Amino acid sequence: MNKLIQLSQNWHYRSSANLYGSFPKLAKNNVVKSETLKVKKIQLMNILDFWEKKQDLIEGAIISAYYDTVVPKTHRIQQLFRQNTTKHPNNFIVGVRYLGDKDDNLRHVITYHVKIDVLKKTISEIEKTISLMDSNFNNKINNKDLERVENSPTTLFKNKSDAKRFAQIITDISYVEKFDVYFEDIDNTEEKIVSLYDLKTNTEDISYLLDVLRKLGINKTREDILDRNVVLLNRNDLKILKEKGSFLVYAQSKDLFDLKKEFNTDVSPKGLDELLEPNNEPIVGVIDTTYKELGYFKDWVEYDNDFEDGIDHGNEVTSIIVAGPKFNPGLEDNCGLFRVHHFGITRGGRESSFRIIRRIREIVEAHPEIHVWNLSLGSPFSTNTNRISNEAAVLDQLQAEHPDILFIIAGTNLDNGRSKEEKQFNRIGSPADSVNSLVVNSVDVNGKAASYARKGPVLHYFVKPDVCYYGGDITQPLVTATSLGEKRVMGTSFAAPWIARKASFLMDKMHFSREATKALIIDSASGWLTEEKDPKYMGYGVVPIDIRDVINCKSDEIRFIIRGISQKRITYSDGIPVPKDSLNKFPFIARATLAYFPTCSPNQGVDYTDTELSLQFGRIEGETSTAIKSIVNDNNVEKEYIPETDLRRWLGKWENVKVKAEKFTSRKKGKGVLGKGYWGLKLVSSERLYGYKHRPFNFAVVITLKNLKGQNLNEEFKQLCIYNNWRVSDIDIDQMLQANLEGNTEINWTDDPDK
Repeated sequence: MNKLIQLSQNWHYRSSANLYGSFPKLAKNNVVKSETLKVKKIQLMNILDFWEKKQDLIEGAIISAYYDTVVPKTHRIQQLFRQNTTKHPNNFIVGVRYLGDKDDNLRHVITYHVKIDVLKKTISEIEKTISLMDSNFNNKINNKDLERVENSPTTLFKNKSDAKRFAQIITDISYVEKFDVYFEDIDNTEEKIVSLYDLKTNTEDISYLLDVLRKLGINKTREDILDRNVVLLNRNDLKILKEKGSFLVYAQSKDLFDLKKEFNTDVSPKGLDELLEPNNEPIVGVIDTTYKELGYFKDWVEYDNDFEDGIDHGNEVTSIIVAGPKFNPGLEDNCGLFRVHHFGITRGGRESSFRIIRRIREIVEAHPEIHVWNLSLGSPFSTNTNRISNEAAVLDQLQAEHPDILFIIAGTNLDNGRSKEEKQFNRIGSPADSVNSLVVNSVDVNGKAASYARKGPVLHYFVKPDVCYYGGDITQPLVTATSLGEKRVMGTSFAAPWIARKASFLMDKMHFSREATKALIIDSASGWLTEEKDPKYMGYGVVPIDIRDVINCKSDEIRFIIRGISQKRITYSDGIPVPKDSLNKFPFIARATLAYFPTCSPNQGVDYTDTELSLQFGRIEGETSTAIKSIVNDNNVEKEYIPETDLRRWLGKWENVKVKAEKFTSRKKGKGVLGKGYWGLKLVSSERLYGYKHRPFNFAVVITLKNLKGQNLNEEFKQLCIYNNWRVSDIDIDQMLQANLEGNTEINWTDDPDK
């Protein structure tokens, strides 16, 4: 087995030219008729009339632009609704959703909140554009016409800016199918958590929301507000909202967590021997049902219960984190023992998710010393396909604000009481739709998706769950410790704590960053695509049992980790010297896994993550380190237009985890040498929202090279890296653990190689 290698070097950064400053162009072969603009103008006039009658309720107008497909950022509206030269229309988006019942026919609906005078100005500009088209372009316009306008702008306009504005209005309208007011179909049969459009995005003050609700006849207090645009409403409130204000509603969800007793089989009343006293082991945070004190754990568990009683679920989860392999020797992970700070925030059964969310935020913010948090709580209801749940949004926000915490979340269980028709649509429940968290589903002893597992993806394209692990099944349940003795259980609730153990080992014992931790765990599960696995249920795959198999690699593999900070739009490395064979070929296939933690915007709906970081790893083709022939066929992304649907579905665009892997077969041959014979790594960032400067953020990339001839070239690779000015260090698990034991040594592996 070869040890994980850490490579570090000064990263190179490069800004790029303004990608959106070029002259507007239509889609290939597209022709826009003035009649199309006239129809859109009438639609906007009707919307103006609708909202002018409601200015006593809210200021401005809420307008939805309907598209006929999933559109990239560049095809969103650029000129229409622009308030001035500095305030881009993207800044006024308050909702983004998909329409369509299948992934193949999804289409964007993007909702804006603009001032009434801005809407009037937009209508006026469309009228002027129609007049120019009719008088100078024979009632229709194509790309050749726009090229003539670009080349001779003063023929029809005062300056190039006016010409560009004219072209952009036409281009904007060419992509929009229609403008309308979106009415949410409100279900008022039970209490709901409702997200209204965020109409005051520049303030944290919730008085505006309370005022709007009061005008509708709904009287709420600050205690009913989760966030500045999220409120808890009862059935009477929802009835009023349905009658008077469904056009203000962005999303709705049931206010219910339903934590059942999982799938318990039997209890053995035999006594349990106490563990030895802890020796400064890491602390994992568990937020679950109430904890019942056990002599077995004694000094290993500190607990804070909100209630005096509850089901044994919390004890079962905590027992796995503290000493799971002692009850389940077949799952010996060599992670050791862990202390737990257990927060019992529910008795079990039905519980208000509104209260749960608040408690989770309070607890995590009050305990910054805890890095890994286990959440085996979940909703019985499928997640919304158009919006991240409120619970997940809070977890994503916490992880964006606190750079050293990681949530491990159970993928939630299938309710066996449901019909077969319901089960096939039973997606994972909140908060397992959290994008930044590591979400864990269950597999049986044969590595197949458990019978009770629920499925992803999230928001149609985001891979969730991330990974899976052994959560027990009928033939071989897991053993846990409770107040009654040993209990046999199964469920995703009991798969997650095993991954929490691994995450805490990596972060707290090995001192990896959370980005490196997440990348290592996901990469270890990915493999070489030799086995068929359904990502809807299994994510990237099954995580190895032994922590050494998560960190190290086989003797015919080279595994290294590179960490850094995305400082500018383009981040790239110097050449990586991969060993060649006697035929001057690279006898390897490769896999690269990227992880980072972006800030997220719930009001962007299906376009949830604010930052995209693309990944390219492969041979350097030319003289510069940014010209890379990627190990997967994604080189055309920068060279030609690829439909946004394909980019999201196949290349993980806007996802915060990227796995690029080649498939291993016995027929694979080595790769030829390109350019100077080096490999390279390049990351390109994009901000979803206009007007935002690039915000530096940490990332980690784990790269594995598998030798096609079964050779161990690990030492040769390290020597080549040293010769080429890379800083090289082996990650020695035993040495690190010994250092922790001997002196409680604090080791800080900085992401900045200059420090």
